[in-house]
Amino acid sequence: MMKSDDRAQLSIDYLAGMGFFLLTLSFVFQFTSGLFTPFYSNSDETSLVADRVSMMLVDSVLTDNKTSGVLNRDKTFDFLTNRLNTFNYTTSLQDLGLKGSYMSYDLNVSFESADGAGLKYSGGKPLTGTTNIGQTKRTVIFINSSGSRQTFIMGVRVW
Repeated sequence: MMKSDDRAQLSIDYLAGMGFFLLTLSFVFQFTSGLFTPFYSNSDETSLVADRVSMMLVDSVLTDNKTSGVLNRDKTFDFLTNRLNTFNYTTSLQDLGLKGSYMSYDLNVSFESADGAGLKYSGGKPLTGTTNIGQTKRTVIFINSSGSRQTFIMGVRVW
């Protein structure tokens, strides 16, 4: 008696089923990992806020005769020592758009000498190591009372 050949080919069915299962599983892992990525970090948001604040400082708040990138030394020292101190800190944050009913950020502004001599001036809250800090740096020029120019790197950090 001859056996009929009505059985499926087990090896081909098994390979096709496992291949389909692995493709489906990899798609699910790839899709679900991308679902939660935006909730891990907001450093992109804080970097954009830091860039906007540095632009406001360089283009309007600290400028000398409305020339972008050229800062008035007296305005800058007043901003760092008087407006970013403990008493006026909240008002300065509101003026820069960093404090509102929905979100509130902290600010630190520092100036380093472009020749590598290190930190020269800074103001605002001290940096914390426990949060996402957005940072941007700009090269700026100070003109002092005698008219000489000094180049500094302004760092704006927001968290």
